[in-house]
Amino acid sequence: MFKIITTVNKGILFITLQGTLNKNNFNKLSKEINYLLYNQGMNYFVLNFDDLNITNNNILSEIQNKIIEICLTSGKVALCGLKKEEKKQINCKNDNLKFITNELEAFNYLHI
Repeated sequence: MFKIITTVNKGILFITLQGTLNKNNFNKLSKEINYLLYNQGMNYFVLNFDDLNITNNNILSEIQNKIIEICLTSGKVALCGLKKEEKKQINCKNDNLKFITNELEAFNYLHI
């Protein structure tokens, strides 16, 4: 089962992903991010992968593409909960992307 939990704190959108991420439910995540980015005008995203099982490494390239899309719209992204090898697969060399160890670190990096 896949679950997306969203909360906003100090203008930062926290997206906690739980369960198993595959191609089918990645589309659900992508639509949710698009709605928040383009319709709601959110610019600061924290994606938490702590409770997520990624079954397909190709999903990481899809995640990378979504991160690049957010960064190209002047957004900033912080990622936490990724394993070392997963971080390497998200090959996005952008100042608007940070890897953090927990959600609290996001407040040091993302601020309005």
